[in-house]
Amino acid sequence: MKKCSLLILIVVLVTSLLAPKTVYALESDLTVEDMSFENSEKSARNALMKNLQSHLEVFATDTGSTRACLDKLSEITIFEGFRVYQRGAEKDESSLTFYYPIVQNKEVKLLAAVDKIGDNTWNISISEYGASYINRYSDYLSYTIYSEGDTWIFAPKAASERRAPEVIGRYHLEHSKTLSLLSRETKGNQSDKFYVNTDTYKFLNMDNCLMLQEADGTKYGLCWAASAATMIRYITGNRTVSAFSIADEFHIGYNDGIETLSTIRSALLRHGVTSQYRYVARQAVSLTEIYHNINNAYPIAMGMQGRVLSVIPYGKHVVTIVGYNGSTLIMWDSASGKIVTTSYNDKKTTYKLFAYTYTWIQSVLIPLP
Repeated sequence: MKKCSLLILIVVLVTSLLAPKTVYALESDLTVEDMSFENSEKSARNALMKNLQSHLEVFATDTGSTRACLDKLSEITIFEGFRVYQRGAEKDESSLTFYYPIVQNKEVKLLAAVDKIGDNTWNISISEYGASYINRYSDYLSYTIYSEGDTWIFAPKAASERRAPEVIGRYHLEHSKTLSLLSRETKGNQSDKFYVNTDTYKFLNMDNCLMLQEADGTKYGLCWAASAATMIRYITGNRTVSAFSIADEFHIGYNDGIETLSTIRSALLRHGVTSQYRYVARQAVSLTEIYHNINNAYPIAMGMQGRVLSVIPYGKHVVTIVGYNGSTLIMWDSASGKIVTTSYNDKKTTYKLFAYTYTWIQSVLIPLP
């Protein structure tokens, strides 16, 4: 047991979005000799700690439309990371992802995903998604994962005969890092258009603008329409527009989706938004372009290709960029109904939502002059 360098966990993930018999597992055969895995985890953790503050500041910001999930005055703890992979699949060191629970006041507040996108290059995504599952089924000191039917269970259950739950809990505490949270003033020059407005941190004032893609508890394939409606409400002040009204205008079924984001541009123009907006079918949108749009109070539609566990194709998704903090992008995700963050990378920007990986491939934005 002393030879183990990381927590050994087993997980069976079965969701309604996947085939009922699809099985996944956490890394379960790591030994101290597995240096490539150990070094990768160390590199991932270093990348997370280096870029963590710009992400956490976003989640400690209370705006008119979103609540802060972190308390600035309380310490946070970053727990030991874990890895997810497809059982039986070849382990590919070029597409590693490590997950780190972020804890405050004995509750998992956020889940950070550190995704390897190149040699010594990591992308960081942080969201509340996943944290709620851990809190629902865990005693906070441990989060061994197993399944009962189609439910994901996070509970103090031994991952193997060699590890008892109390040992897992102690392991987490011994391999965690506690940090003081934020002290700097982040609001800057607030206005009708900006809730946070400093030289390096800008968060658009999205009060009564953030649209969902669900109704009466049913979620539809309307991420594209929710993004369009969110942008229209913010730019024009028209609060009657919704994801459903946009889909109805274009006679597109609620679960039919769209092929390209050009439909979003058409929706913007139809509602009187500036014709400077363009559909951009390329992945390499520059950070300068992002700054140009947000600085001028123009949100960006971000279109992404999805995969499950970086292996299985999973369709497309659209989120809305509503701010930035340095090179950390602030996004509204109509599927989770949450503000999420991800790190910008000029070659490949990804957004991780627990087991789902989305890669930025197209946009609707205002090009540089």
